[in-house]
Amino acid sequence: MKLPELADVKKAKTLINKFLHATPVLQSSSLDELLGSTNYLKAEIFQKTGSFKARGALNKILHLSDQEKAWGVIAVSLGNHAQAVSWSARTASISATVVMPTTAQKVKVAATKGYGAEVILCGASSVEAFKEIDRLRVERQLTLIHPFDDFHVMAGAGTIALEILEQVKDIDNIFVSVGGGGLLAGVATAVKALSPNTKVIGVEPEGANSMYLSVQKGYAVKLDSVNTIADVLAVPYAGELTYAVVSKLVDQVLCVNDDDIKQAVKFLFERCKLVVEPGGATALSALLSGKYETSASAKNMIILSGGNVDLQLLAAL
Repeated sequence: MKLPELADVKKAKTLINKFLHATPVLQSSSLDELLGSTNYLKAEIFQKTGSFKARGALNKILHLSDQEKAWGVIAVSLGNHAQAVSWSARTASISATVVMPTTAQKVKVAATKGYGAEVILCGASSVEAFKEIDRLRVERQLTLIHPFDDFHVMAGAGTIALEILEQVKDIDNIFVSVGGGGLLAGVATAVKALSPNTKVIGVEPEGANSMYLSVQKGYAVKLDSVNTIADVLAVPYAGELTYAVVSKLVDQVLCVNDDDIKQAVKFLFERCKLVVEPGGATALSALLSGKYETSASAKNMIILSGGNVDLQLLAAL
């Protein structure tokens, strides 16, 4: 089992940099006062396609062989990976097919189509959509761009950490939202190589807690169902590759509930004037809810991993 190393993350940064943004790190005095610590927000909401996913998807596609590119690519996603693959495929001038659940937010479906991919809606949850992609991949002979459990996808996601460590020195804790674990694994790979004393903390919804359970049980867990407002984190299993990295390098994985996540979305909108989707705000909810307590001297980095939220959902929150 080959896992990404720091050199792979650095190579990914060199490869994808000219196509993507170096996203800003922001601060909020309201957040610092509320938590009693120093906090930074890595705003991947301003990345191409509105989330960190463009990093991994583009890195994977740029590593494909000419034959794999000729076949075209396929992906499964509730929204952010779908948009990232569609945009990345267009950037590389190849065709893309994306399977999404029928419950996917309309704004994300429309954006995925807008970037040029063929979208196939299947099933009411990610569990059914993941099953459908296996059939279509074989039937159409397409190249899979996995949303998280892939060497190049993890390495691409890890480029966020390289930017963070250049932008802010001496970080004590980095908080990362967790779905299948690609972002968490990529960040941990880079951080633990360059700043081993910095803690990496994964934050996962209780209703889709596959990585949390995996760490507890000692193997990659599959769930029968998922149920969380953080739709982009509602994946039915932890990846074999991502779990291998997380179990080795990540300091802690903890869970938050949907009410915690809603409060994080609301706080970011009202006090920071940032539009962040529930999955993108999940990392912050660990601090706001008190599920993770830090000292007054702590310097915390919170990755806001995505901002693709339907306006009706935002209004409801």
